[in-house]
Amino acid sequence: MNTKLAWGILLAIIILGAGGYWYTHIHVSDSTSVSSGTTTQTVVTPTWLPISALPASYDVSVDTGTWYSMQNGQVYCMYSKTPIANIDVATFVFSSLGEYAKDKNHVYRCSDIVKDADATSFTVLNKAYAKDLSHVFYSGKSIVDANATSFTVVPSPQPDGFQTSYGKDNMHVYNLFQKIPNADPATFVILSPFIPVDKNWIYKNNVVFGPASLIDETYAEALPANCTKTGQWTPKPAPVPSIFSKDETVVGYVGPNAVCIIDKKTQKSEYYEKGWEDGVALSDDGSKLYYSIFAKGMGGGTCADCGKYAIDRATGSEERVK
Repeated sequence: MNTKLAWGILLAIIILGAGGYWYTHIHVSDSTSVSSGTTTQTVVTPTWLPISALPASYDVSVDTGTWYSMQNGQVYCMYSKTPIANIDVATFVFSSLGEYAKDKNHVYRCSDIVKDADATSFTVLNKAYAKDLSHVFYSGKSIVDANATSFTVVPSPQPDGFQTSYGKDNMHVYNLFQKIPNADPATFVILSPFIPVDKNWIYKNNVVFGPASLIDETYAEALPANCTKTGQWTPKPAPVPSIFSKDETVVGYVGPNAVCIIDKKTQKSEYYEKGWEDGVALSDDGSKLYYSIFAKGMGGGTCADCGKYAIDRATGSEERVK
């Protein structure tokens, strides 16, 4: 695969998620759907399962829903040849989401005891988060300053049991263990297909990507009919443009080998055979579409035409700018 195309596909995933969208298919114990605006979101409810429900061996290729197994009367984690030490067998339970287990004395993540975790109140929220009365945990470590009382997982917009890595309390929004600066927890949601947004901003990689006013289903819905060659925009793109002018009146939806520019003032669409692999961008005023020509091959190199170019949208003329 062309190196730039591979990076382009990766960038597409980040843009469509507007947050580097991270999600993992999980063993669902129970789930319900809730509505947030026009988005149906999945809420997963994990359960604690008894030691008798443990499989006889661990096999990563088989979805048993747990990290643990019972062999010869002892509990093991994954492929470890050493059993978990000193567990209380009578009270041992494990999470239906796999990562955590506990007994009356301790909480375990694999064979490690989770520091500061209270076994009695410890609750698994999803595969990213857990909490007890006083702490919120990610991957067995407590999250600094997170408020356990108010902390909740931000539901996923996916309808089939996928989860998010986003959580929030009464003061902050988190992605995994990181706070998202200035995000508003009261209004923060994940819109379909996977767009982190609050009343003010859209987020990507835990920072502001653009204003929330960019979200517009109208243009995304019209894109397949108005601004494509056959097959370029299937399925429908996310309702957030990949590129946009400073005043938001010119927006661009970018595919692997194509970009559709929509001018909101004129309601006109323009199609260009440039895409992610060309590093496309708009000028601040939206009058120009920038793209780049890169050296081919895994090792890079030089080429006479390599550089940054600008297409004047009004005239169609091109010039090299760098």
